[in-house]
Amino acid sequence: MTKNSPLIVGVCGSARVGSFNQLVLDHALAHVQSLGARTQMIEMRGDTFPNYCEDLETRDGRPARLDEIRRLCVEADGFIMASPEYNGGPTGILKNFLDWVSCPSDAAPGIPFREKPVGLLSVSPGRLGGIKGIQCLRMILSHLGMHISGKEFAFAMAKANTKGGKITDDFMAKEVDAVAARLLELAQ
Repeated sequence: MTKNSPLIVGVCGSARVGSFNQLVLDHALAHVQSLGARTQMIEMRGDTFPNYCEDLETRDGRPARLDEIRRLCVEADGFIMASPEYNGGPTGILKNFLDWVSCPSDAAPGIPFREKPVGLLSVSPGRLGGIKGIQCLRMILSHLGMHISGKEFAFAMAKANTKGGKITDDFMAKEVDAVAARLLELAQ
């Protein structure tokens, strides 16, 4: 890994302590790093970005970490995003991240998402793994001009397939690795 290695940024749509999505995203980022990429995680909590509203920006200013996070997204060569499914879509935390970061900024100029590849993951304790959330997220990211990697994974039955902060099922681990590897191919 060198300074010229692709920078892959991880974004998790869950701020829950012990999040299955964070666990699987950490696995994907470790794999892409083992393949030679630089990685950086955008740490978000429930209050990192308020609900997007121009009136809030006028009244309260921009969120404190927005410019720092936006600069990282501009620098990124690709993204891996993981989000639980909430009512058939991605979480509000992830949607607010996308809405705030995609707004132009004189303090952090550049294009954060357009023409950049993204690998998608969704993790759920249920049998479908959050597949509907991935479908909705794909539509949103395509609108932003991102290139969906063509390899995504809905990780089902998370309680049965993880233990001690690790993926325990070989098939599931290989599918997550495949999302990370395909994303890196596109980011180079």
